[in-house]
Amino acid sequence: MPSWPRGMNLQQTVDELVDPGLGTWDEQLVRQTFCQEDAEIILAIPVHTEMDDCVAWHYDKKGDFFGQFGI
Repeated sequence: MPSWPRGMNLQQTVDELVDPGLGTWDEQLVRQTFCQEDAEIILAIPVHTEMDDCVAWHYDKKGDFFGQFGI
């Protein structure tokens, strides 16, 4: 999970960080949105635009959701 988004962000979902014309990360937007360390990690993740979007989250051993953003 990213340590924290930078500044005021309007993005609500991951697909908003993908350039729809190229099917790759919008590198400038990712770098504007996240700290350098997180941006590098995100940009290293392959983009699969042909896959359906789904809701996913990380949870603890008890199955409880946890996150820094309260999402």
